[in-house]
Amino acid sequence: MMSLLQLHHPGPVFVDIKVKSNDQTQILSVDTSVMPKNDFFQSDFKEMFDAGGAMAGQFNAFSIASLIVTPQSAAAGDQISLTASGFNPSATIDALYFGPKLLPLPSGADTFDSNGMFTTKLAIPSGLSSGHYPVDLCTTDGMCAFFEIFVAGEDDLFTVTTSPQFLPPIHVDDNIPAVVTDTGADVNNYTDSSLPDYITINSTLSVKAMSGKNAGNVTLTFDYLPSDITARFNKTLSDGNPTPWQGCDPTCPAVTLSVGTGGKNSTNVMFKAGSSAFPGPLFADVIATSDQGTQSMFVPLDSGIMPNNDFFESDFTNAFGGVGEFAGMENLFKISSMNVIPSSGAPGDSIKISGSGFTGGAGIDLLRVGSETITLPSGITFDSNGAYSVDLAIPTLSSGFWDVELCDTSFICAFSEIYVTGSSDLFTVTANPQYLESAFPGVTTNSSKITVKALSGTNAGNATLTIFGLPPGITSNG
Repeated sequence: MMSLLQLHHPGPVFVDIKVKSNDQTQILSVDTSVMPKNDFFQSDFKEMFDAGGAMAGQFNAFSIASLIVTPQSAAAGDQISLTASGFNPSATIDALYFGPKLLPLPSGADTFDSNGMFTTKLAIPSGLSSGHYPVDLCTTDGMCAFFEIFVAGEDDLFTVTTSPQFLPPIHVDDNIPAVVTDTGADVNNYTDSSLPDYITINSTLSVKAMSGKNAGNVTLTFDYLPSDITARFNKTLSDGNPTPWQGCDPTCPAVTLSVGTGGKNSTNVMFKAGSSAFPGPLFADVIATSDQGTQSMFVPLDSGIMPNNDFFESDFTNAFGGVGEFAGMENLFKISSMNVIPSSGAPGDSIKISGSGFTGGAGIDLLRVGSETITLPSGITFDSNGAYSVDLAIPTLSSGFWDVELCDTSFICAFSEIYVTGSSDLFTVTANPQYLESAFPGVTTNSSKITVKALSGTNAGNATLTIFGLPPGITSNG
């Protein structure tokens, strides 16, 4: 039996139990998952969107259907479990897709229960090549949810899973100490609330050998980290000292896990934003390779970097509040910011919107995703530090880039962008960072990593990148 804390992130939970005697050691894997909280507000708010309610027919962005598949990776013919929640009570399943294959359900076994939940077991279809595939479930009333699973091929030796994959954004801080322990935070407890806000929580990476396969030693590393973003695996080194933070110059941080035949091993990874880190999305791909074969697997980890909102000392910014010398005047050096994680998705997918630098305690005047204004319950405010974070579903929007806008009642606003995928899309493209630092003539700017990612279950083929619009005298290289 496991007790789940209220603050635990939704997604898979991987637990290993070590059984040891004088002559034998065995590892037993016990896996479960945490379902997200689908109803973020009281029932009277939800009922406003039902027939006869004040918001009948409008989009409720806070009703998010979810689907979790366990295990997250398996081979053709292996059994998996599907658990769906957050759907309408007694809804009927319209379609269940595994990658490109439509899976028929027996009559009478295609209905959600009175709590909007549905569970079933099925075998992974045959005829699928090695790779990631979406599992899509939709009901006849238009609600959908999806999950991604890795289907292993005959030559694959191992799989890698992450929990969580999307890390809450962190902040740039101009006063980062040389030694993080100087802050008094316990840097060996990744989820310790005393950690400074420029360090992420940890993500657990679990490497598991395929049944009967020898995965040997699996090395995890990064192919790229943005300027002044550092990372580290594990809490401590083998000698008990804290693992040092490391960027990708000259080499990226790496860790090697002993997995062996049919074995499993795991590690943790976390990120830190230095004082020169550029605000915006943070995309970091973990690359996993084995010394026993040619398999190479990438695992995406996404987060975001929030800017330092106060550019001057607190005595200057405080002069604009309360009975300060400039009380009531506008402080142009306090800039609000917003981050959307993940930065792309399909209508109905869950995203997290995080804002900072707003007026402490102010109400939310506007939250808009694309052309859809999100209806919020009354009484929702920014916290005392001017921050706000919420999970919601992407509205029904056509394929393309859409603005996301957040404003408080003191007329402070922030903007971000999200790419909404459509049924005909094959891939997404991201730049990390999107905005490069200014440079003097004759000086080379810092680099930006361009990532092209095929959508789950699609063949993006060969994608060609072309630069256009360079002014005279400006050159680039890849």
